[in-house]
Amino acid sequence: MERSLAYALWFVLAVLLPAATPSRADEGDREKFIAGMIGGYAKGMPPNAPNLVEILAKRFPADLTPIFNKVESKQPLDAASTRTLIAGILDTILTRDAGRLATAPDLSLKAVFAAHSALIRSLSATPEACRNLLFPNLPTPALTLQSTQLAKLRLSQFFIAMADGRDTPVTPRRAATDADYLAYATKAKAAGFDVDSWRVLTAERIGGADSKQICHALESSAEATIAAEGELGEVIRVDQISGIVPTDVK
Repeated sequence: MERSLAYALWFVLAVLLPAATPSRADEGDREKFIAGMIGGYAKGMPPNAPNLVEILAKRFPADLTPIFNKVESKQPLDAASTRTLIAGILDTILTRDAGRLATAPDLSLKAVFAAHSALIRSLSATPEACRNLLFPNLPTPALTLQSTQLAKLRLSQFFIAMADGRDTPVTPRRAATDADYLAYATKAKAAGFDVDSWRVLTAERIGGADSKQICHALESSAEATIAAEGELGEVIRVDQISGIVPTDVK
């Protein structure tokens, strides 16, 4: 199963920077500053896609304090300092609130996995990037515009789910067991998912696996995780999501 992910957060930093300029600091207006960042982010995304800046402003407003302090103190907001601030904000929230995913409503969890699966499917042109989902320290190949957008969409769904787990929590699910995973795999295979392909994701095989095989296995397992039903499905989704949370923003 997938474990450890630090992926595509720098895409977010890149699209936020154009709006975060010293001229915004001169206005000294939080709302105008955030509106500019929301607009800058939206330019790089499809219509009606979740806007990460808007999510932060509405659901994590206190975490934007470091940027607001810069704006209101009239200190210059150059690209390098803004990148550092934004990276710190994203990393702080992910580190602090990833545990909230355990109490997020199931629909929120499914939305994360749906975005995750869509990202994997988009990597068919750059299958080596699928290996980065498991080994984030490897060099990341250049991605298509679609993959870049889907990486940002997936990150937005993580922040929505964390906020939902905080604001509208459900009763914590029980811990997944080996028996749960056996039942999950058995039902997934019966439903037509290529469970046998998941073997390439094990520690013994991942090193020599073809990148396309890894992509196929990751997509199949993500789709099976979405499709898992009932209490078992929720238990599996909560257990799996802890392994795909983006970490270590740079």
